[in-house]
Amino acid sequence: MNRKKLLKGYARLFYSMRFISAAMLLSAILVLLLGAVALNSVKDGGSVRVFVGAPSLPGLVFSKAYTVMREASLKRLAEKDPDGIYSAVVVFDDYYSEEDVQELAKKESVVVEKIYLWVPGETGRAAIGVSNNDVKEAVVRAAGRAENLKGTDDYGPAENDLLRIIKGNYGIFSITIKASAEKLNKIKSSERVGLIDVKYSEKAEKAAAQRDASVYYVELPCKPDGAL
Repeated sequence: MNRKKLLKGYARLFYSMRFISAAMLLSAILVLLLGAVALNSVKDGGSVRVFVGAPSLPGLVFSKAYTVMREASLKRLAEKDPDGIYSAVVVFDDYYSEEDVQELAKKESVVVEKIYLWVPGETGRAAIGVSNNDVKEAVVRAAGRAENLKGTDDYGPAENDLLRIIKGNYGIFSITIKASAEKLNKIKSSERVGLIDVKYSEKAEKAAAQRDASVYYVELPCKPDGAL
């Protein structure tokens, strides 16, 4: 795929991903087209941004290489700091229900911090914070907040889309969890897990330290069906 076609593809991505800022997506595109500190990071002024969870965006040719690289990085981290607590983006191999996610969290004894959900095959995504690993309640609370905003200036396309999709056949395609590096490394081979992308990059952390800069980990999980 040539650069012109790739840019057109990401222009569509700008428009569709309503829950992610245009500036964030622009940084992601710079990573993909120009390369940076690491395969998934980019220097941005006084900081280094690392994008996690997205090895399969349209047009990428290094999907498998990315997965292998991130799995190797997590393995090294687990060997170096097994008891250290880290956040990671888990990308599923399909869309799953709230019950499925809660079952996984209970089985693996991890903390669920956030869920990403949408209708399979449709463009868009919603990110919802989770408390006490209660995924069902998180969706109910988010829908309630959106409903309460109706008729106000704060009610926008994001709230309207959320209320629309929860009435249909939506599913959860990614979650953010927190656990020890050792546990995260074990979870990568669990059923339903397509990728576990820890919020840690050796190269980015080293580059930031050399420049006295901050590292920001930006979640950009892909979908199992390739939809945007």
